[in-house]
Amino acid sequence: MRSSCQKLGKNDLLVLGHIVCYPDNVQTAANPAWAVKSGKTAYTDPAGNRYLNPDSTEVYNYIRSLVEESVRAGVTVFVLEGTELPQAAGTFNHNGFADLSKRLTADLGQDVKFLQPVAVNITSTATADLKKEVADKCTQNPNENQIYAITCPEKSRRAVKQLLDDRGCTCYLITE
Repeated sequence: MRSSCQKLGKNDLLVLGHIVCYPDNVQTAANPAWAVKSGKTAYTDPAGNRYLNPDSTEVYNYIRSLVEESVRAGVTVFVLEGTELPQAAGTFNHNGFADLSKRLTADLGQDVKFLQPVAVNITSTATADLKKEVADKCTQNPNENQIYAITCPEKSRRAVKQLLDDRGCTCYLITE
């Protein structure tokens, strides 16, 4: 994978690592001690999701190991999703993305970058509507630690990309 990342980089393409940090039904089932608790059982939100405890050293080490493995493969930029917990899950000594990215940067160095996704949902398909919606929802480049995570209809993707490029927006990803 390292050679693939290097080849893509030579063609001005950047491989992003995408890590969903705290919502994790698999790890909370495999490692119940890592879960956010509601009494003696894992907290479960109304949608049935369970969360890893952001104050847990084991959870931090698990997330760090995912990043380290990807760095060894040549990935140097990561989108950290799911760094906030539902208010109903409780209070933690953790300030979401800011704390996690700061700690990972301290451990892994400045050569690894972490971005917080800013969700943007584009629903239009007609050109005039697309222009207005992109202009309204993507007003400027996100700050240096953020990336627009845009969802839009498949038939609108090229037009959305072109509109963003025309606006000088350089920090975005478009997904399904």
